[in-house]
Amino acid sequence: MELDKSGLNLDFLIDDEEIEDVAPSHKFKVVIADDDEEVHKLTKMILEDFTFEGMGLEFIDAYSGSETIELFKENDDIALVFLDVVMENDHSGLEVVKYIRDDLQNNFVRIVLRTGQPGKAPEERIIAEYDINDYKSKTELTVQKLYTTLYSGLRSYRDLMIIESNKKGLEQVIEASTDLFKYRSFNKFVGGILYQLSSLFDFEKDAFFARTIENHQNEGFIALKKEDGNVIFAGIGKYKDYIGQKMEEILPSDVVGTFENMSENEVRFKKNCYLGHHKGVNNIDNYIYMEGNEDISDLDKSLLKIFMTNFSIAFDNYQLNKDIHDTQKEVIFTLGEIVEKKSESTAHHVRRVSEIASLLAKKYGINSTMVELIKTGVPMHDIGKIGIPDSILLKPGRLTDEEFEIMKTHALLGYNILKNSRRDILQIASTIALEHHERWDGTGYPYGKKGDDIHIAARVTTVADVFDALTHDRCYKKAWSIEETLKYFEEQRGAMFEPKLVDILLENIDEVVMILEKYSDR
Repeated sequence: MELDKSGLNLDFLIDDEEIEDVAPSHKFKVVIADDDEEVHKLTKMILEDFTFEGMGLEFIDAYSGSETIELFKENDDIALVFLDVVMENDHSGLEVVKYIRDDLQNNFVRIVLRTGQPGKAPEERIIAEYDINDYKSKTELTVQKLYTTLYSGLRSYRDLMIIESNKKGLEQVIEASTDLFKYRSFNKFVGGILYQLSSLFDFEKDAFFARTIENHQNEGFIALKKEDGNVIFAGIGKYKDYIGQKMEEILPSDVVGTFENMSENEVRFKKNCYLGHHKGVNNIDNYIYMEGNEDISDLDKSLLKIFMTNFSIAFDNYQLNKDIHDTQKEVIFTLGEIVEKKSESTAHHVRRVSEIASLLAKKYGINSTMVELIKTGVPMHDIGKIGIPDSILLKPGRLTDEEFEIMKTHALLGYNILKNSRRDILQIASTIALEHHERWDGTGYPYGKKGDDIHIAARVTTVADVFDALTHDRCYKKAWSIEETLKYFEEQRGAMFEPKLVDILLENIDEVVMILEKYSDR
């Protein structure tokens, strides 16, 4: 008879097989829920050297059903629980099972029900009525059976977590794909793809996506792009910290060399990493690098190659859509500049007003999508002036009352020019054109709107437009100083301008002045 150090009989746990001792780098959480202290000691003693796929075990002790429930409330990453049926009452374990599955909706943890009193919970009924994964009598758990139960449970848990990981990646991709071609969602889309791949093929969660652009304008989300290198613009795992850096500075030289020697539409597998290269229709080189398992099946390799092709097509479509969007913005700015030059406004007036308005909108707390629309739509705020006679538009002196009434019609003229477009940019531009001469106190034109009835896009445009007009020469006036201009805004706070916007202007005047200097006419 073999005894442990406490003198407890271990004959029923004896097994001849030796389990290899592997130093684990991570651990699975395993709960031992039993009101018998000796069961905790024995289970941990037997399984202290257990490893599964290089991971050991982290034991968590619970001595009652209520304590077990609290553990599951605090830990959502428990892999397996050895759960005694009878603890503080005859059905404590069964109550825990229902709480885990029904209340917490935790279908991942593997539940191994153990009982020393099978009569209290007949196996046939328990298996049928409760969502458990195994049912064992304590006396039948030899060392080998305990190991077998744990291997089976952890293998199932691992597979479920892989499925869940893939599900999350797919959900992120589906969500992002609904607005894939919107400027701000592309990194999210790429991140979801990388996350999905790293789970699907059991890669480590360390991957990044980089690209080189030749003879093509830089895009907003790669503003840190250097022309002579491949810049990381989306990543998962540790490579999140490298976004904006050159790929050549991060990867080992041999991996960089492999990338340099790869042809278009090629995939290569080096030790513990995957490399893919595709060149799209827009002359953009796409590179994918992922660190993962050394052994990748031929099927997995084929799937990765298909992914590269599909992703590159999506990237090409995104780029084409972005080109259309950029062209639209360029046309809008050009038209705005033509109108301003016609009225002898300063050359960069529309650019400055656009930048100042978007700055104020951002500081106001407007969402990023609307800020971008305002920035793009502002240049058309005076498009209606194209219908105003030059004799009035270019008059160097003060307008007569009759001339001013004609000048005021440019707001409605601009609105009528733009209002029929279904494009979001031109819709917001039409609103700005119509309302940017309305005043906060209701004394503006064309409709005398007041306060919040004036669209926020028009309110920020009013502040930006007047500020720039006052600080620059016009045919009818000389430029005011910044001090004189700010004094005017303080006087018109609550009259012409929304008080909150005046406060934002004053608080951020340094940034506004930087915009004036950046787009100076001198």
